[in-house]
Amino acid sequence: MRYPRLNELPQSRSMTEVFGGYNHNPKIADGEFYTTTNTSSRDYPLLAPRLRRSAGVSATNPQGMLARDSLVYVDGATVYVNSYPVTGLVLSTSASMIPKRLYSMGAYILILPDKKWVNASDLTEYGSTDQVNSLAGRITYLPSRADGTDLEGTVYTQASDPGVVADGSYWIDISSSKAAVLKRYSALSKVWTVIPTEYTRIEAIGIGTGLEVGDGIELSGIVRGDGTAEQKADLAKLNGFNTIVFASANYIVITGMVSWVYIQDTTTGTPVVVSRAIPDMDFITEADNRLWGCKYGVVDGEAVNEIYASAQGNFKNWRAYGPGSMDSYAASVGTDGPFTGAITYLGRPLFFKENFLHKVYGSMPSNYQIETVALRGVQEGSGNSLAIVNETLFYKGRTDVMAYDGSLPISVSSALGGELYSNAAACAYKNLYYISMKDSSNAWHQFVLDVSKRIWHREDSLHVRQYAQVDDEIHAWLPDTTEFKRLLGTAGTKEAAVSWSATSGLIGYESPDHKYVGRMDIRLRLDTGSTFALYIRYDSAGEWVLSGSATGGTVVRTIMLPVRPRRCDHYEMKMEGTGEFRVYSIAKIYEQGGDGR
Repeated sequence: MRYPRLNELPQSRSMTEVFGGYNHNPKIADGEFYTTTNTSSRDYPLLAPRLRRSAGVSATNPQGMLARDSLVYVDGATVYVNSYPVTGLVLSTSASMIPKRLYSMGAYILILPDKKWVNASDLTEYGSTDQVNSLAGRITYLPSRADGTDLEGTVYTQASDPGVVADGSYWIDISSSKAAVLKRYSALSKVWTVIPTEYTRIEAIGIGTGLEVGDGIELSGIVRGDGTAEQKADLAKLNGFNTIVFASANYIVITGMVSWVYIQDTTTGTPVVVSRAIPDMDFITEADNRLWGCKYGVVDGEAVNEIYASAQGNFKNWRAYGPGSMDSYAASVGTDGPFTGAITYLGRPLFFKENFLHKVYGSMPSNYQIETVALRGVQEGSGNSLAIVNETLFYKGRTDVMAYDGSLPISVSSALGGELYSNAAACAYKNLYYISMKDSSNAWHQFVLDVSKRIWHREDSLHVRQYAQVDDEIHAWLPDTTEFKRLLGTAGTKEAAVSWSATSGLIGYESPDHKYVGRMDIRLRLDTGSTFALYIRYDSAGEWVLSGSATGGTVVRTIMLPVRPRRCDHYEMKMEGTGEFRVYSIAKIYEQGGDGR
């Protein structure tokens, strides 16, 4: 008897042995996942969970932090350096003065917007960057030498040549309508020699309190009620910015010269004010032993769009202008819009706007130049996303995460899909770029980019306001919490087993020949107590169907989990579990279906 011959359906085998992480696009490669939670590339090409996090530094009211050789943070009104409080330095807790921004220069830490500072090597040394001395009483102005001593001998203040006088006499020549000129007589040569640098001593009780040599100060309120118009103008010219060349408790010496001795009584009326203040700044970075800052907006009724540099080695002085190589610097820029971030990269201060980059070149104020480049800059609100990984600068642009190597930036975030993110904060750790940002529906996400492998992973919905990487630890300031969370590090109590998941893209929809998966074999390793489950959703509809599960035993071993999906046009696969696991491979056995499947 003859029986009909049954044709064996052809089979094919597909192996996935490399897992490429997160790719939130409609069509993704085999081994990539449309969504992930708490997965990582630490054992690439295997699929593995992220490391467990630890309890962080406890704080009652976290306000800001800074990464140095130890963690510096603000809790309420107190600054802590390596967990030690700076006793005596009290910060404002006013809502307008929160959050705190901390910057480092050498041993010193600058705290804004309070404009306070502390020496991290000696916590008993601290103070305010701003010093305002309001003087009420008798104030004397007179020409002097740089050390504050009087001009020796006779001093002539007149427009005509005094003629032959005693050797060493001074002549303040007021013949020019522009400025008086100080000259000294030599009896030997019978010639008046011009003194190139002139000084004025200002005497008043307490005028030098809190001030030092080299401080850039602003003088205001200096007026003369009587005298000639020339004398009034001569005294009034001292108002404005100047530099202290000598200071003591009751007098200071500044550059520039008055032609006569003046006395001003401010017992009543407007006082004379001597102030040293740093400008309001949006972002600050350190370069070449200076702090650099930028400001866009209206300050004291004037529009400001400027880049500043402090005096070299002196973060308190931003107005000490002069011809010296260590003096302060300020320059306006012509681009529109607010500054969005600042960082020092390849030795140069960089100042970003959303569509521009300003790069500072030069070695001293006299040769500083600012180059402006139109490019995709830092997104407004994402100034904390700037971080350097393996000599490449990464940041959040308006639409993409960008990588910048000194030429032009390129996007590295195509795997994040078409979602628009904002308000990003980031940090670098070894080959990794951690970034927390908000999507268009106001949901938060923490992603990790493995720069060396160019692989993204989404960890979870962690909202990080600021990161701080100290040695092999990453600390995160989480809003509305009472700790600075330790994302990486060995210290602190570890969290419980990590819950994770990884969801594939659509599988099988690209085949026109009605192939279907007859069997899947998943090879994985589960540690003791870890769990694993596989869910499948068919034809983009219905519920997720549990299709296999496993639990780690007392002995760590690899497991082969066979799965038999039902016939369908296409399907999605979701793996999830808790604890330590490794997925080594996924094998799919395809069978050829007929026209009707």
